[in-house]
Amino acid sequence: MNVLPKKWMWGVFFLLTTFVSLWFCGQATLRLKEYLRYGCITQGYVENFLVKELAADKYVIEAHFVYEVDSVYYQGATLLNAPVFLNRDAALQHVAKHWEEKAWGVWYDREKPSYASIQRLFPFKALFNAGLSLGILLYFIGLKNYMARKLCNSIKCKEGF
Repeated sequence: MNVLPKKWMWGVFFLLTTFVSLWFCGQATLRLKEYLRYGCITQGYVENFLVKELAADKYVIEAHFVYEVDSVYYQGATLLNAPVFLNRDAALQHVAKHWEEKAWGVWYDREKPSYASIQRLFPFKALFNAGLSLGILLYFIGLKNYMARKLCNSIKCKEGF
């Protein structure tokens, strides 16, 4: 009786785990690139806030702002990822209480100042997911190699698994 699953099952499992790891690494790379893109900061002023409905119980705020870089004025808009609200009224109350009449720091791309955002969040979750998926992939690669060596040692085989 064969202790290990058939080779094709390991191959399918390895490919699936590899694709998941590559997906998470790609997402982390894109989010980190976006984070690093906005390397300069200047002062800007929000012209207005709009509430956007993402789902029936998920509302976020979109801010339209103006900022100046090298004596040139730019306009931008940012969909604020945090905080997320359960209804439109809660979002409007939060804006009225905390964000009206406030100057904002505007993060922008030095090479293309028209690319800007008032929110710059470090992608902790995306990087964590990428690291975790790579760790799982490496674990299963190590497990396969360990089981292959153990099986070969127990039956004294000369060729690889």
